[in-house]
This record gives sequence, C-alpha cells and structure tokens, in this order.
Amino acid sequence: MRIFLRNTSTRLLYAGPEEWTEDPAAALDFEMPDRALDRAQSEGLAPVELLMHFDNPAFEVPLTIVGLG
Repeated sequence: MRIFLRNTSTRLLYAGPEEWTEDPAAALDFEMPDRALDRAQSEGLAPVELLMHFDNPAFEVPLTIVGLG
C-alpha cells in the first residue's frame, strides 16, 4: 500500500512542491497518513484527498480531508 495526496479537481497525484503527476510510480509516497496530512496543511494544498493506493485499483481507498486550510 502507498499513501498519496490526490487533487480532487484534476485527479493528479502530488509529486512534490508544485509538481503533480498521473503516474503512481512518480508520485510521492508518504508511507503514513499523518505525513500526507502534514504536507497538505503546510503547503496549503486544496482541494486534495488522501488516497490509499494498492496495486489493484479496485481496492483504492480515497479519504476526504475535512477542515484543511
């Protein structure tokens, strides 16, 4: 499992400061949800969701971030 931030408007994955990608291999894996949430808050990333990504896309779990900003 990998932990990503995904822009809810563009559906792109966070790859670094001001960098977004469609490719999960190029996206930044935060490894733990709290790290992703800290980054989203510190960089003012919105609108984003936390995405628990598995090899099989049928098992992806998007989590809405409430109160960011």
